[in-house]
Amino acid sequence: VPLFLVVSHYAVHLPLAAPPALVKKVLGRGRLSRHEATYAAMIESLDSSVRDLEAALERSGIADETVVVFFSDNGAHGSVRSEGPFRGEKGMLYEGGIRVPLVIDGPGVEPQRPSAVVTGVDLFPTMLDYAGVPSADRPLLDGTSLMPLLEHGTDLGRDAVFWHFPAYLDDPARPGQWRTTPASAVRSGKWKLIEFHEGPRRELYDLEDDPGETADRSNTHPAIVDRLQRRLSRWRVTSDAPLPIARQGGARPTDSP
Repeated sequence: VPLFLVVSHYAVHLPLAAPPALVKKVLGRGRLSRHEATYAAMIESLDSSVRDLEAALERSGIADETVVVFFSDNGAHGSVRSEGPFRGEKGMLYEGGIRVPLVIDGPGVEPQRPSAVVTGVDLFPTMLDYAGVPSADRPLLDGTSLMPLLEHGTDLGRDAVFWHFPAYLDDPARPGQWRTTPASAVRSGKWKLIEFHEGPRRELYDLEDDPGETADRSNTHPAIVDRLQRRLSRWRVTSDAPLPIARQGGARPTDSP
């Protein structure tokens, strides 16, 4: 019987909490505060849970015909740990907020560390491919199946990926300040453009030479900014992405195709 299982672990997430005995065990290793030890214990608990799931697949005799995906939904919280060498944290469109672990293993998956940029929305069409669901029976999807990449190392054939966060997110570490203001981002090849809708303000980064996003290249590469801005604006129009409304009755920002 076909099996599809989603296990959404709470770990690792605030507030930090872990079995007291495990926290004590980690503290015994030395040189960690209780806060750090609790965080480490949560990671250890997560690892144990993943091992239990893999062991259950082995006992059931279906491990060799099961695709296993391990994936994080966002970057870490800055008050818990650093995202170094990446800039930013959870809730931001810098790499520290959106670059996350993704491990996929299963029948036909070739051992590799592909350079292609993939996103969470790619997982649904990938699972549909593995389940053999015909294209005609699928809804309209935002993502792209990763099966050609996983099994053959084939390029996915898309020129850009996008992120959109049209809201304000507070920063618990700095009361009264925002972790991020409304923003959108597009990555095409090595270039990534972030558009902050207040202003607006645009930042351009070369992620091959500068994965930590330390140097904004928008002033030195205006043609690339314009090209990516047009691509981002078209995507927002075609996806009907909501845009923030200016305060005090100001006009809503608009995009044109």
